[in-house]
Amino acid sequence: MQSFTLPLYAPEEYPRHAPGGILPFLAAYLHEDGEARPAVVVVPGGAYCFVSAGEAEPVARAFYERGYQAFVAVYTTDPTSTKPLGAQPLNDVARAVRLVRRRAGEWRVLPDRVAVCGFSAGGHLAGCLAVNWASPLIAPAPDGVSCRPDAAVLGYPVVTMGEGTHPDTYRTLLGEAPSQEMRDVMSLEKQVRADTPPMFLWHTRDDEAVPVENSLLLEEALRAHGVVHEMHIFRTGVHGLSVATPEWSQGDWGLDTEATMRAAVCEAIEEGAQSVFPGWPVAQLGGIEGWQEKWAARSAEKRAIRRPDEAIALWPQMADLFLRGVWG
Repeated sequence: MQSFTLPLYAPEEYPRHAPGGILPFLAAYLHEDGEARPAVVVVPGGAYCFVSAGEAEPVARAFYERGYQAFVAVYTTDPTSTKPLGAQPLNDVARAVRLVRRRAGEWRVLPDRVAVCGFSAGGHLAGCLAVNWASPLIAPAPDGVSCRPDAAVLGYPVVTMGEGTHPDTYRTLLGEAPSQEMRDVMSLEKQVRADTPPMFLWHTRDDEAVPVENSLLLEEALRAHGVVHEMHIFRTGVHGLSVATPEWSQGDWGLDTEATMRAAVCEAIEEGAQSVFPGWPVAQLGGIEGWQEKWAARSAEKRAIRRPDEAIALWPQMADLFLRGVWG
């Protein structure tokens, strides 16, 4: 396997502050046999506050093992929620898809078979690109390379910015009082069109963080517009199950996608913030080291309830069959 990372922007191009100087980047996991293959760009979740490591490299490796050239897009997030992110993450992932197509020959990618695969807020982001790829919110590419995904795979996605949305995702992306127009643009079910690419959706029925109604709303819109799709609702399972394998549940997730969050929180503490992500009072933390310890403990608690599940672990195989079916 050939693996590497590269930034999506030159420092002078990036329109926001980059905590710790860390720019959005693309991580690649490539076969080296010379064969041109379909590609999947993985978009992890994290409520737009961070980029979840558990939904990054493990997912990329699952697709790599099924014969894809696999990538992870680490996009703009903001754990401080100081300024709504708006369309910046969408532009980041559009850049990632364009970069994969632009370098398709070098990276041995079939440029007409590039899918996005997102989870939770990353599912919203991947789905947002799938429905808004022609939107003026996305900066045009000077060379005309398309950012339209050829398919989208969405796991327990945030879909709507209306009733039933995920509050942290909504607030970090849009702020406290967005316009109705922006809410509508970022509500995937309201933007589906006949030229929306094929979609594979999966969710668990008792997801308490992102209600299954999100996927049901999107499925209804896809059906109404005649978009090829497939949806699987699993009987039970907590939010954030990623690939749901024993290896994943052990928490050795490889790619560090959370460095931007750590840098942003450290900057906030140094600048005198009274509370930091995820809403912890600084006075009770004991500084940066205190936050790091508490975040590690919180992450361990979440891993403890995200146990492997043989049924849910089948979704990458299902998604692979769906993609190969729609692509022929």
